[in-house]
Amino acid sequence: MFASLLIRMAVLAATTSPANSMRIALPEPVSPIMDKIAEIATRQIASRSNVKVVRAGEAAFAIAIGVDPALPPEGFEIADAAGGGVRITGADEHATL
Repeated sequence: MFASLLIRMAVLAATTSPANSMRIALPEPVSPIMDKIAEIATRQIASRSNVKVVRAGEAAFAIAIGVDPALPPEGFEIADAAGGGVRITGADEHATL
């Protein structure tokens, strides 16, 4: 469910503004689970838009994915991030997906 929401947000952002690139930012060090989440998001966004998704460097739009154990189990938050991007925070890595 959450991955679907992320993809819809990304496609909407890409189609309502001139953004042609998007960066997915993950917390360091990147775990295998977070790496897979970024891979899934990249594949789904690319299949639904003409947006180039990158994991490093500059992009017109950014999605930062992180973990906050203070959130309730399986909980997540979606908020505006600095610079016009989006921050997605889950109670654990699985909650970010």
